[in-house]
Amino acid sequence: MGAFESFCLQQLSEDAAGVVEAVTDADIGPRVRPAWASARTEIRQFDSPPCFPHPEGTSESLTTLRRGVAQRVIYCRASLEHSGNLAANIEPCIAAGETARAPPPFR
Repeated sequence: MGAFESFCLQQLSEDAAGVVEAVTDADIGPRVRPAWASARTEIRQFDSPPCFPHPEGTSESLTTLRRGVAQRVIYCRASLEHSGNLAANIEPCIAAGETARAPPPFR
């Protein structure tokens, strides 16, 4: 990497400090809940394992849909294949009006 590229990466990381926050593991649910509760028109989401147990997650999604908030979710293949996730979490939300997409399987 040249000096210019190094400078650009350094500036980017300094400029983005405090703007982007990575939240992982058990911290995801408590951070996402207020955002979902305050959404007024639409939620867009990427769903990708690892899947952390969040027992209230599906009911919170259904409540949000009942409030008239559109939900558009892109599920990775692993989310669809994660044991029980499709039937317990994804399909009820789709039935309630969620717009769901997933990439086609690899051939």
